[in-house]
Amino acid sequence: MANTKEGTVRIAGAGTSPEGNKKLYDNWGDKCEEDVRAWGYCMPEECAEKLKKFAPMGREDTYKILDAGAGDGLSGKAIQRQGFKEIVGIDLSPELIKIASKKDVYKKAEVADLSKPLKYKTDEFDALTVVGVMTYLEHDGCALDEMIRVVKTGGLIILTHRTDKVDLWKPKQDQLEKDGKLERLEITEPRPYLPDNPEYADKIKVIIHVWRVGKKDSVDMKVTNKKGTGFYVKSAKSFFQGTEDKDPVSKLSISGLGDAIDTAVAAAMACEQEGLCTIAEIRTSYPDMQSGGTTRGCGAIMITLKKK
Repeated sequence: MANTKEGTVRIAGAGTSPEGNKKLYDNWGDKCEEDVRAWGYCMPEECAEKLKKFAPMGREDTYKILDAGAGDGLSGKAIQRQGFKEIVGIDLSPELIKIASKKDVYKKAEVADLSKPLKYKTDEFDALTVVGVMTYLEHDGCALDEMIRVVKTGGLIILTHRTDKVDLWKPKQDQLEKDGKLERLEITEPRPYLPDNPEYADKIKVIIHVWRVGKKDSVDMKVTNKKGTGFYVKSAKSFFQGTEDKDPVSKLSISGLGDAIDTAVAAAMACEQEGLCTIAEIRTSYPDMQSGGTTRGCGAIMITLKKK
């Protein structure tokens, strides 16, 4: 049972509602690490060891890692102990992020919802770790696709699945491997997750998955209102047609935040009018953004273009 501000709470049956899980972990707060350690939790250390095993030797100082579902910084500390320094932490819970931000672990720690498109650039990270979080996400959502998008080709994705949830994710993961978007490096046998918690013990174990990100046929272009539509049309053309050092892509996502939404829409429409592509999908969201120590919502748009 988790010792939250609202009393003891069972956690094994927590669902995939972002609002419900945000409330759970906000209330659990500074008691979270104490509880999970008392239950025998060592997944952060085991996943950090996998990261060390598969990451390029000698790049610990510059290898940029996204700790997705960072909580209060437990997994980030394990990564740091393996010698890595460029770590960004994100979590759904503002209360846990406040705790994580006070630890000398992350270059940046901020609130983010893994069930929604991430604000980060395509290929921004060398690796991404997701420890104890996949159970709170929908298998048919955008989470895995977004992980692949933000990690460079050749980079690593390391995540854990509970044994009672892993089969939900298998079809999606198998398809990503078949499509060459993920290359399987290691999938462990089931191992203890929270062995001293009666909800889990021998009933619910955990499996670590390690993949290398494969070649991509899409790219993300984030726009601002500081440059004109013509600049973005020219950039889109270079992506679709390719350059001397980059292969052409078949899909391009144009995204904008806040005041840049109008620029994103104008750029997408201009690309379609130029005959470069067709607009295939438009997604809007309202992600939480941190500014000056406060968190507020901000409008966002992502427009997917398909090459003609």
